[in-house]
Amino acid sequence: MADSNSINIGGVKFNKADIKSAGTVEREGKTLNSVFLKDGTQVVFPNQSEKNESSVEQHNHVTSKPVQKYGMHMSVDGEMEMGWYMGTERTEHPDKKVTTFNRMAKAEITGTENEDRYYLEGCKDSKVDVSQEDGYNDYVNVSDNTRIKSLFSTETYESSGNEVKLNYGDEAITKNDEKGWFKPDYKKQTGPGTVKE
Repeated sequence: MADSNSINIGGVKFNKADIKSAGTVEREGKTLNSVFLKDGTQVVFPNQSEKNESSVEQHNHVTSKPVQKYGMHMSVDGEMEMGWYMGTERTEHPDKKVTTFNRMAKAEITGTENEDRYYLEGCKDSKVDVSQEDGYNDYVNVSDNTRIKSLFSTETYESSGNEVKLNYGDEAITKNDEKGWFKPDYKKQTGPGTVKE
């Protein structure tokens, strides 16, 4: 059964509530899809293959911090006891959005004049521009996308060829091509400049 809250634009699934406007633009003699999200993010992309199950998902940014709480909790030995313990307090920020771009190819993503938090999962040859001088520290995370197909089967879409334009204070996390025992899988880079995967 189809999800009544979603809409398919050019092979990409969006939540209807996240879209401000949608249309097409001409670039280099090609007609491309153009979608403005309600937070101001613009996504321009060619039609995507249906088999990729491409999607754009947006939700409120959530932060958590450790807090000391009093009440029932499980002790180290597994027993329930009353007392002080360390817990977490989660705060949802409806004015700050987190946007995830799944399995898109050749997308051009333009950031907003606010704080941007973008996750590109399994994207190829896409460009993200958060280099606006907006006074916010933007965050872009580029990673592979793995989906569970069945109990014993997964499907991984590797990200590759992506480019992120950053301003001062902006941060990008990308795959680390340098392999070795003490090399992390991902590397963090800060702006200004352009980060290529």
